[in-house]
Amino acid sequence: MKEQGKRGIAPAMVILFGIKHSGKSSIGRMLSKELDWPFSDLDDCIEMKTQEAAGVSIRDFFRIEEQCRFFRLEHECLDLFLKNRPAPWILATGGGIIENESAMGIFSAQTVKIFLHNDPEILFERIIRKGIPPFMSPDDPYGSFIAIYESRAARYRAIADIIVDRTNQSREESTETLITLLKEYIDARK
Repeated sequence: MKEQGKRGIAPAMVILFGIKHSGKSSIGRMLSKELDWPFSDLDDCIEMKTQEAAGVSIRDFFRIEEQCRFFRLEHECLDLFLKNRPAPWILATGGGIIENESAMGIFSAQTVKIFLHNDPEILFERIIRKGIPPFMSPDDPYGSFIAIYESRAARYRAIADIIVDRTNQSREESTETLITLLKEYIDARK
């Protein structure tokens, strides 16, 4: 039996998934603080690599390069992370990783996959604050976002071990909900 950590939760490799701006990074940091587990954001590694490769941000790299090149960087970062980090650890992924079949194939049965769900209206408003991202149609940003949202949310639900509905929940409430569900999930797997 694994040793119980802070808040009575056995060590695990926790992967946070969700649509862009669903709270993966902020919830990941709060969860890290509450459980005293290390946290990483996959986007930090990808941002470093896009700067090295082209001297641009992730958003600009995605816009000017082919999606397959971005997916290769994402896969490379995820592979490096999973090979070099022992459990317990918390990792926030990018919002579109579900579409990267190569990267999704890396996750093992030992990872706890958590889908952070949020209302599409809230997410759309958060996303467009910095302008229309390259994955949305400039002619119909909302319509293209909803199509992406529905597709990705369905796929995240299908692979998730735990789903946290963040709709009408603060980050603190979502983190407490996640801690409760994570403990129940890990205890049930013992």
